[in-house]
Amino acid sequence: MNDSTAFRYQRIVEEINTAMAAGGHADADLLAETASQYGEATSTINVRLQSAHDLLQKGMASEAIQECELEPNLLDLVQILDFPQRLQWYELIQSWGWPPPPELRVDLAGALDKSYFEVQAIDVLLRQYRLLALGRAPLEQRMQILQQLIQKDPGNPLWQNSLREFELERIKQIKESADAAIYEKDRSAIEALYAELTQQSWYAEVPQDLVQRLYGVLQQFQAGDVILLIRQTVDMMSTARENSDVSSVRSLFQTLQSYNPTAYFPAVDPLIVTIGEIKNWLSQADADGKAQRKKDELDRRFMQAIDKTDLELSEKLVRRLEQAGSVSDVQKKQLMRLRQQVAAGKKRKTMFIVLGTVGIIALAVTLVIIML
Repeated sequence: MNDSTAFRYQRIVEEINTAMAAGGHADADLLAETASQYGEATSTINVRLQSAHDLLQKGMASEAIQECELEPNLLDLVQILDFPQRLQWYELIQSWGWPPPPELRVDLAGALDKSYFEVQAIDVLLRQYRLLALGRAPLEQRMQILQQLIQKDPGNPLWQNSLREFELERIKQIKESADAAIYEKDRSAIEALYAELTQQSWYAEVPQDLVQRLYGVLQQFQAGDVILLIRQTVDMMSTARENSDVSSVRSLFQTLQSYNPTAYFPAVDPLIVTIGEIKNWLSQADADGKAQRKKDELDRRFMQAIDKTDLELSEKLVRRLEQAGSVSDVQKKQLMRLRQQVAAGKKRKTMFIVLGTVGIIALAVTLVIIML
């Protein structure tokens, strides 16, 4: 820093602070020259700030920083002039009827101060880039640094042009690697190459035929995965069917449908035939289960009818069981006993009626004899 300029600015600010401390007792006449000097200093600094900021706006951050660091250091001078009571000083000047000094462009100073950190970050990246270049590091590593430089210094076309050249070379490498990976059926390598081409931004033009080729190979791998899953699922279904495990077969069949096996196997393929057989078995098992549930319900209602000695309902339920082909000998015997029981009950009832009638007649005859 130019010590004389900084000292002069510091002296001006100290005189202002002294006047501010005196409050209403400050001598305006004595401060006239100080106010003029502060205004001139502010104008000079604003010109330098605007010049440096113009460079910054043009994407010339490094040049803007160089402008700031010319002696006396620009941001150091701004810090001196931007003293805590600066706004109160402006108000005091106006109260005396003096024209206010130009507004110190602290906003431009803030933008330039921020650019310091960005330029420092760029310098770090540049050093890394040079080291990678000297060490002949892989293109991918150098491209990563260039991408970071573009983010930090987007206005510099050098980084984009360099990255585009590297990308063209990298695309050639990817083509060669793709040929080898496809020949060796190296799925992980193909996936990585495809992701590199499709999941990041490129400044160079990416060959779409290469992208489609890799995509097609990956689709074949995925189809192979599905075919393997279909075969494994059918094997598990066959085992579950042999064990009469209807629940497992049903669950596996639902899973199998999500794989859409007919999209991978022709209708005459033995595997599709096996799937059809299992489907028919499952349908029959479902039908048998439904029939069994119906029989169980009829059996339950039949036992209730027997317990309630409801012959009409019992006979009706037995007929339904016969139609279903599931009436048992035990149920037939139970119905026979109920019929006998009901018939015996009717016979006893008839006998009671007859005996009652005879008794009434006998009583009537006895009464007639007595009356005679």
